[in-house]
Amino acid sequence: MEISVTTPRFSTYYVIRLLIKRAAERGKEQTVSRELVGALLEMLCGKSKNKSKATSRVSSATHLGGDFKLGNTVFVVRVAPDRATFDRCKANLRMGLQVYLLVPESRAVGAKQNAKLIAQEITVVSIEAFISQNIDELGEFDSRLRHEQISRLLLTYNKRVDAVESDKSLLIKIPRALQQAADQAL
Repeated sequence: MEISVTTPRFSTYYVIRLLIKRAAERGKEQTVSRELVGALLEMLCGKSKNKSKATSRVSSATHLGGDFKLGNTVFVVRVAPDRATFDRCKANLRMGLQVYLLVPESRAVGAKQNAKLIAQEITVVSIEAFISQNIDELGEFDSRLRHEQISRLLLTYNKRVDAVESDKSLLIKIPRALQQAADQAL
């Protein structure tokens, strides 16, 4: 999958939004979103605490905890959260877990409204905002360091996808402008 980043003044949010948009155009938004979140969590907490599962092996009935579990927090990544998603989140809350429901920006308002009706304790955040804020913080809000962290995110994502997905078209070609910015930061 290719994305075009030609200006050195691009924002992290722009890159993440563009990746998700490109994935949606190919019907791969769920997998790409989940693996981007997984790559970020791996960067934040280490690989041993954040295992990825291939999309085809994740069953909503047997995968009660969510897509990722760190400590007592469950991260559920859904591009189209349905009633079963909210029921799963509510079950996790009953088990004493904190729940983050990560959805595309375009669905965040609706997901927040549904969460308010079902279980107010569910933290609903857009995937784009969650990833970009964390990457910006890792980059200490410095553009060169931020670009380095975006490159690191994409490299981590590619390693995860290469290890668990049979569809190698999900791999992201790191844009030249982004790679150059990261190289200059080193």
